[in-house]
Amino acid sequence: MELKVEVTYKPKGSVMVTAYGAIDSTTYLDFIREYEKVLENPVTTFILNMEGVTYISSIGVSTIIKIKRAVEKNKGSFVIINLQPQIKAVFDIVQALPAECVFGSIEEADAYLGQIQRKALEKQKESY
Repeated sequence: MELKVEVTYKPKGSVMVTAYGAIDSTTYLDFIREYEKVLENPVTTFILNMEGVTYISSIGVSTIIKIKRAVEKNKGSFVIINLQPQIKAVFDIVQALPAECVFGSIEEADAYLGQIQRKALEKQKESY
């Protein structure tokens, strides 16, 4: 199968990576090359849009876990959105990602990220 990846840079260091096709043993290296290019610069929020992913293998799952770890190692947030039902079933079974980073849409993800930022600001105000 084929994999197509689109990268959209957003304000304040956020980036959305949208994948189409399969993430498997024949495409994962292409996927790795794309996300490594993105992570050459600081990323505050890495949004992985899976709306077009129709199949994922175990190596695809492990690649996504690698992305998450790389983003978080650099103090960024990792969010995954728009999982197709068959892909969500795979993540549910392997319990590879914490529920707080998986969202049904970009709107849900934005609401969650906004909430995190508000809490951080409140904590900062309390410490003064």
